[in-house]
Amino acid sequence: MEKLEGIVQKVIFSAAEGTFCVFSLEDYQGDRVTIAANQVAPHEGDEVELQGVYKEHPRYGLQFQATCIQKMMPHSVDGAIRFLENLAIRGLGEKSIERLVDYFGEDLPEVLRDSPRSVLDAPGIRKSVKEALFYTLEGAG
Repeated sequence: MEKLEGIVQKVIFSAAEGTFCVFSLEDYQGDRVTIAANQVAPHEGDEVELQGVYKEHPRYGLQFQATCIQKMMPHSVDGAIRFLENLAIRGLGEKSIERLVDYFGEDLPEVLRDSPRSVLDAPGIRKSVKEALFYTLEGAG
């Protein structure tokens, strides 16, 4: 079993039932890899860790057959923004995310990963939204 980490670039196919997906991943060395998995597709922009094996598909060529897709916490501000956008927390929209970026700056990825309680101190965001974000991050960490 091999491990692969990177950022989802494009979801190429996703079965309506969520039983199969194909997506393009850019690993942290900058290489593009086609991923196939019998799972629900991740979102574009998600940072993921995959477990699986490389296999040669007779029609589509070399693919990484993922048996496990684990969403990772972001490592960059852009990644943190995409991560927050994909959480689908009611009230956590563009303006709230912008306020988090303004308040935490370059430290935002570390805050989300290592000290999620700090989001409760961010100004200009409804308390209920901050609490929902905090509880979501506590469950993801």
